[in-house]
Amino acid sequence: MNLIVNAGLIILGGVCLIGAAYFLIRGLFSRRDVPTKAYGVQQQEARHGMLVDFFRGGLSLLVALISLAVAGFGLLRPVQLVDVTSTPEPPTRAQLATATAIPSMTPTISTPIVSPTSPIDTPTPIPTDTTAPTDTPVVPSATVNSPNGLWLRESPGGTQELELIPDGTVLILIERIETVEGQGWQQVLTPAGNQGWVAVEFIEY
Repeated sequence: MNLIVNAGLIILGGVCLIGAAYFLIRGLFSRRDVPTKAYGVQQQEARHGMLVDFFRGGLSLLVALISLAVAGFGLLRPVQLVDVTSTPEPPTRAQLATATAIPSMTPTISTPIVSPTSPIDTPTPIPTDTTAPTDTPVVPSATVNSPNGLWLRESPGGTQELELIPDGTVLILIERIETVEGQGWQQVLTPAGNQGWVAVEFIEY
């Protein structure tokens, strides 16, 4: 708060100094113009204006000096000199009694005594299931749908017959299909272990 007041006083002092300089300079010019007036009335008016300017300039200068003086006193007032040579006073008996009456805050830690005859509880281990679930892979398969059976051929649309597969037999698909002359052929593996090709229209996926 004191800093704000001091800053305001310094600003006021600066404004008043500027106003004092303005009025004093204006009064000097008015004084120089007094002899140039032709009539006595004009000379009196010019002299009156000169005196007013000098009065305003002096008043502004006085206000500026007072404001700056008060601001300077306010800035110097918070400064306090510390006597470094002063020695602290010895404590009184009441202070010593108060200091000695404070109980000790040192905690006491009690060490438990373990009896050698007391049984030691051994924690029972919890059995853990180490068997990890295994996902059984799904094998793609198809079933033979031909009452007279289905020939397993060496190649798609080939004439060499490897095995006659009965109706309802489950075949393992090898995920390979080819088309020969508009007929689809699926590569399969039979339960007997033979690998070859069968017509797609005689199996069900």
